Amino acid sequence: MEKEIQSIQEYTEKLIEAGDMGEQEVAMLRMLTKKPKQITKKQHYVPKVHLKKFANSKMQRVFDIEKNEILSAEKSVKSSCWDEHFYAMETGKEDEWGWIIENLFNYTETEYEKVREEFEKQVFCDGGIAPLLIWEIAFHMASLYARTPYARKKAERMGWIFKSTKEESSNFAHVRFIGMVEHIRNFFIGKPWIMYILPEDSEFKFVTSDTPVVELPPKPKRGERKVEKSFHPPGIPELTYHFALSPRIMIEMLNPLTHGNRKKRKLISNASEIRDFNANRLLAPEQQSTRLFAPNTKDFEVLQAFVNYIKE
Repeated sequence: MEKEIQSIQEYTEKLIEAGDMGEQEVAMLRMLTKKPKQITKKQHYVPKVHLKKFANSKMQRVFDIEKNEILSAEKSVKSSCWDEHFYAMETGKEDEWGWIIENLFNYTETEYEKVREEFEKQVFCDGGIAPLLIWEIAFHMASLYARTPYARKKAERMGWIFKSTKEESSNFAHVRFIGMVEHIRNFFIGKPWIMYILPEDSEFKFVTSDTPVVELPPKPKRGERKVEKSFHPPGIPELTYHFALSPRIMIEMLNPLTHGNRKKRKLISNASEIRDFNANRLLAPEQQSTRLFAPNTKDFEVLQAFVNYIKE
């Protein structure tokens, strides 16, 4: 009987020995499965590279959604949105899966910073946006969507897809969900995008949260007030997604069956419209976000007043 494989590294070598992969694939696989000299204990489910975009010198202001309260003290980017060994099969307990997923995200985050910078330049210009950049941004949005605590809860609800009766690890469904990032990217690519752009001197800006890609109900067709009823719950193709790429750019992804498949820009400057986009992070189903992040408190003050008005 063949010796049981004891580790992911052993399994990796078995795959490589099979000879079905190219040199680049082998190099990538070895890089991802190489155990770091120092294991990252504090694993961020929202990467620092994203949070830094909504900070001043790596410090940001925080809004507690549940308390409807602006925290008095600034918070450093590195101290936000993390948990101990978050990507391990059991949160808080170091294992191979935890640091392999951390290796993967460390690699993609380095790439994301470069891609975002170029994407922003092209969004602010009048010309077209390179198709490859659209693909790359879609991949990073899918990654940001799949790695959060909200995605973990969603994966657990979809346990009939992700779990077998033999799997008892608490985070198994979420690890499988993270493995679907490329499929989620394909869904995002197929959606129409509206890239909302704020003027450089805009008094108000977009904010982000501990769920950077917010999942919202399907949006009605233009000129209609309601979405047609369906026999099944809406999935990724039908749902609406909002992602604040930066304080000046917000991407809205819609249902291609009702809104076409175009990727277009829209300049907005109306304060109430900006507030409504930010408020979606407060009002999204299942309280997807618990905290908002921004460089200053101005937008939080508007949202706080908005919440108080709703409660009255």
